[in-house]
Amino acid sequence: LPGPYARPVEGDETSVRAISRADLFAFYRKNFVPSRFTLAVEGNFDPAAVLASVHRRYGGLDAGTPRRTSPEEFGLGVGGVRTRTIERPGAAQALLLVAWPAPPVGDTDYPALKIANALLGGASQARLFRHLREESGLAYEIGSFYPTRRGPSLVIAYLGTDPSNLATDSPSLAEAVRGVLERLRNEMTHEELEAARAKVLGDFLLDHQTSARRAWYRAWFETVGVGADYDAGYAEAIRAVTIDEARRAVLRLLATPPRVLR
Repeated sequence: LPGPYARPVEGDETSVRAISRADLFAFYRKNFVPSRFTLAVEGNFDPAAVLASVHRRYGGLDAGTPRRTSPEEFGLGVGGVRTRTIERPGAAQALLLVAWPAPPVGDTDYPALKIANALLGGASQARLFRHLREESGLAYEIGSFYPTRRGPSLVIAYLGTDPSNLATDSPSLAEAVRGVLERLRNEMTHEELEAARAKVLGDFLLDHQTSARRAWYRAWFETVGVGADYDAGYAEAIRAVTIDEARRAVLRLLATPPRVLR
């Protein structure tokens, strides 16, 4: 992937060894400033008292320069199918990733794509599991995920399979994954849509049971640019997704060639 998403957050041996004390200090002074962090407080508290405490602790700090990003900075590109192979001689299992460019959290199709991902492989008995594992026996573990991102994201299908399934005919298994996505668009039922909706909502609401997690979500949505109130509106947006919107979201994925890593 081009852009920031291609860089591992933890770095690598070469980049970490090159970091000096001066580098760390400069990074801290630039990034650990009030204009670059979000504070969320959840629970039964006095807002005035909390604000006074915040001002006492952080009011004397230099505000710094806000971090500004543009969609182009995170561009994933479209182009044609790109395939990369990483050899691991003697491995007992091979891994296949098939990734389609997907929109950021603020896009109107974001809720529908969250449900589409659950239908594809983000829930038990999803399409990938049924068609490629249960019916065809092509994978040991299988699923998909759609990370929430400020910039463009990806819907990623993953398969753990026998190396022979990739060694003999490399395009076939990736094409099988695309075939499942095409079947999902053409065969999606209201029953499986409701099951996927329940899965997405259930996971989201279950992760809101503590004050710490509720505060985290509000800060996260503020940080990724859709505002803290998106936390309250997300569940309603998921409840409102229609089957036509879910099908359109799948079609949007199919319109762009995927990236393949094996």
